Amino acid sequence: MEKGKALLSECLVEPQVPALLDLLHDAQQPPDSALPDTGVGLNTERLLSGIFIATRSYGTLASTALLVRADGSRQLVERRYGPLGVPLGRPAWSVEGQRPAYPGAHERMKDAGPAIRPGCPMPD
Repeated sequence: MEKGKALLSECLVEPQVPALLDLLHDAQQPPDSALPDTGVGLNTERLLSGIFIATRSYGTLASTALLVRADGSRQLVERRYGPLGVPLGRPAWSVEGQRPAYPGAHERMKDAGPAIRPGCPMPD
């Protein structure tokens, strides 16, 4: 947990979607002495201790990064993973947009849905 907080603090100095997604893909496990004892056994504690979990039958299926900038613009990107943490091609979806330009616009447009572009390449 502490490692994740420290890495996130570093990323937030100049937030970028690729850096946030890379943070979520960190599979490094802490030393045994830093693991909790939740009653599942040491091997399972090790397996579940990384930020990113990758096994044949259990693990991280997706990582999502959302940036909301001071100017109201936003960017949302998701990466998908299969067994053993293998990336499943391009991001599942990507959304970019601006804050509504006039009061009430968000309420009137909520039924229109976000500008989702399936299979968009991840921004640099």
